[in-house]
Amino acid sequence: VTPAIPPTHKHPLWDSLDLEIDMCLQQLPRILKEAERKKQREDRIARTLGRKHLANGVSIPRPDFMAPLVMDLEIVGNFPSMSRRHGTRVGLGGAIESEDEESDSDGDSDGGGALSPGSSDPQQAPGYVCSSYFSNQLYAFEVWLQHAATVVSQFVSDRGPDQTPRSLSTERPSDLDPPDELPAVLQVLLSQQFRLRALILLYRFMNLGPWAVDLAMAVGIYPYMTKLLASTTTEIREILILVWARLSAVDMALHPELMKRDGFDYFVAYLANNIQMQNEPVSDKVKLCDTVSAASAFTLAMLCRDNFDAQQSCFDERVLDYFLVYLQRPDNGTEERACLRTWILLCLAELWKAHPNAKWMAITYKLC
Repeated sequence: VTPAIPPTHKHPLWDSLDLEIDMCLQQLPRILKEAERKKQREDRIARTLGRKHLANGVSIPRPDFMAPLVMDLEIVGNFPSMSRRHGTRVGLGGAIESEDEESDSDGDSDGGGALSPGSSDPQQAPGYVCSSYFSNQLYAFEVWLQHAATVVSQFVSDRGPDQTPRSLSTERPSDLDPPDELPAVLQVLLSQQFRLRALILLYRFMNLGPWAVDLAMAVGIYPYMTKLLASTTTEIREILILVWARLSAVDMALHPELMKRDGFDYFVAYLANNIQMQNEPVSDKVKLCDTVSAASAFTLAMLCRDNFDAQQSCFDERVLDYFLVYLQRPDNGTEERACLRTWILLCLAELWKAHPNAKWMAITYKLC
């Protein structure tokens, strides 16, 4: 017997949607007036030019003759890739504009509609102000996180020193309501404009405890996160790995699906591409690299736990070779480097557990 689904017709998000629709519709009278004034100006200019041409004995071409030109300009305006090859684009009304923005290399679709995150409609009316719904939702979620951090900290201190924060974080404080903005935050993960900010906020949210990870999974974060693993965008690589480390720590059911999608390649590639950072002097960039590398090793350790296919995949991807190089690099004395080495050793333990070939290679490399 499944539990009853709570009613959704009174959800607070409906109020937010009503507000955004009202803000869009209230622009309509102003846009219509501006369009009417523009049409009147164009008519006056046409009449003035007509009188001048008639005075000079020159006939004015009928408007129908301009239709092919207008149609061509509209076609180019609707397909920016046709003009990007020349570094320009044709804007509304046929105006030539410089094109400096690059297309999204990920090929992510933001979905149409006025409220779609990062959407841009070349046919929208001049003077129309696009909706700031998703930006407002992210800001509201950030405010909620500031409040939640205070509540969780007070919740931990009130329970006394006998219980650790780790044990207390498994339950949500009773006086902390779930964030209403979470579904909207997940929606903007596929928008290049808001993606990095949304991932950072999700990471802060999941740091509140396993209950926050469970709530994100209940809302439906998994399809979005698996799609981002196929993204080629480098700016989200670090924060994406940190978020996946939280997911893999709480929800063990994700591990088989992650292996089916070859998700482990994402974490192995980060470890392989950042070995040279181990020789750099201590800096914020090096500390961040060590933290993300530790998260990658942690995720691989969780995938390899009692999973021979994951062990074999890591073995085939030469993870042992990378770990050997990491352990041979000098210790810079930071907590981040110590955490990285700890999780490398724990991942090695999971990697060669009941895997004779991996264990023999480790002995050959003198890792044990």
